[in-house]
Amino acid sequence: MVFRNQGSSHNPSYEKLGQVSFKDDRVAYLSKNWGKFQRKNSITFAKELYALLRRLQDGAREPITLRFFVDELAPGVESTDTGGSVEFVAGERSLTVSFHESKKFGNDVSIYEAVKSEALRKKWSNE
Repeated sequence: MVFRNQGSSHNPSYEKLGQVSFKDDRVAYLSKNWGKFQRKNSITFAKELYALLRRLQDGAREPITLRFFVDELAPGVESTDTGGSVEFVAGERSLTVSFHESKKFGNDVSIYEAVKSEALRKKWSNE
């Protein structure tokens, strides 16, 4: 594991940055800690996402697949606006997590859950 001292020599405070493992003189595992988000909204978001993904996985008859989307600019949206989504799909159920950052309208994150019937999924995939 790789750590960084955030404190002083008298009062150390270590943050885990990641982990590197080797096997047969080659990298076998690599991880990175992308950050620790301690605001109340961050904790609420993480708990909701965890619970929804667990429920999605528990009811799945097939593996969860991921699809990524980048927001396309709509009329009136500034070119500095950014956003995107990741969709977790497990059979007829899906969970989409989206973010949007805008100087004009502010930032937001949303979670959207959907259930599609088999007939609707077939119809939509043929269009």
